[in-house]
Amino acid sequence: GSPGSYDTPTLNPLRTVLINELLAHTDEPQVDFIELFNYANVSVDVSGCVLTDDPGTNKFIIPAGTTIPAGGFLSYDSFQLGFALSADGESVYLASPTGTRLLDAVRFDAQQNGVALGRSPDGAREFHRLTVGTPGLANAPLRISDVVINEVMYHPVSENDDEEFIELFNRGTNAVDLSKWRVRGGISFNVPTGTILGANSYLVIAADRTNLLAAHP
Repeated sequence: GSPGSYDTPTLNPLRTVLINELLAHTDEPQVDFIELFNYANVSVDVSGCVLTDDPGTNKFIIPAGTTIPAGGFLSYDSFQLGFALSADGESVYLASPTGTRLLDAVRFDAQQNGVALGRSPDGAREFHRLTVGTPGLANAPLRISDVVINEVMYHPVSENDDEEFIELFNRGTNAVDLSKWRVRGGISFNVPTGTILGANSYLVIAADRTNLLAAHP
């Protein structure tokens, strides 16, 4: 900071390093991982940088002599990091060696088992579910979900809000476990644990089940 005087711009070579991909919900033999990406056209020395899911604890310090080549990747799994990520969602931080600068941070919600979350394309602003995890490599294409929002009733002709509903459809060939899935936006609904949506099947989330059945028998 420079209160009361001119700011002095400084060039930080670590500014081009981002958290690019992560996997936070795994069963053996898969393991959690965090991947970094350097979008610069020169290599960057990341020695001493910190990866952690607790801003008050430097859980993993990148070893001395570690560089990421231009346009290159660096990945650490949970065994190397010494900590695993929460499948229910949390935040991951990348901090500078001095601890004075937060280089990048990613906050994510509950994760689907075995499905990686990453920027697409590499270094892009937004994170998406990916077709496959690619630690240390360019990110895979986006994963297109078999389960989609298929129909919405938001203003019934009866003017009865209890007849509103959202319909989900599984267009895939396999059943999908919707446990802990969440609907957010105009409504807030958590799908109960143990909810299975069969192939080519529908699930209706209604404001009031009784009124919905009466209006749409």
